[in-house]
Amino acid sequence: MDGARRASFTLQRDPTEVRQARQHVARACDGLARDLVEIAQLLATELVTNALDHGAGEITLGITRSDHDLRVDVGDDAPGRPRASTPGSDQVRGRGMLLVEAMAAAWGVEPPADKGKRVWFRLRIGAPVGSGRR
Repeated sequence: MDGARRASFTLQRDPTEVRQARQHVARACDGLARDLVEIAQLLATELVTNALDHGAGEITLGITRSDHDLRVDVGDDAPGRPRASTPGSDQVRGRGMLLVEAMAAAWGVEPPADKGKRVWFRLRIGAPVGSGRR
């Protein structure tokens, strides 16, 4: 991303860190449309919650913003790949990756150099939600 600005944070393995992640995303999105900020916060919440519930070790939050894109990634030390599932109508949880898949322009999983995984999503700045998904 040309002219991109990146911020990285380490989060504790504590559910209260979800709120901290939302605040980091809001600061990185300063000046962007409110709906884009809210979507970025929602999707970041889902990734951090997944890392807390299913991950292991240190949780990292990365936010990269360029003139055209916002990329948020969440890493943890557990192997494996999250997947969008179809929970039953009586299940309260299990829709996080469905939200990411539906609302992000793109998302994926990258293995870091040492261990674990990094799950990311990208939103296009100034584009309708979900546009340009690959």
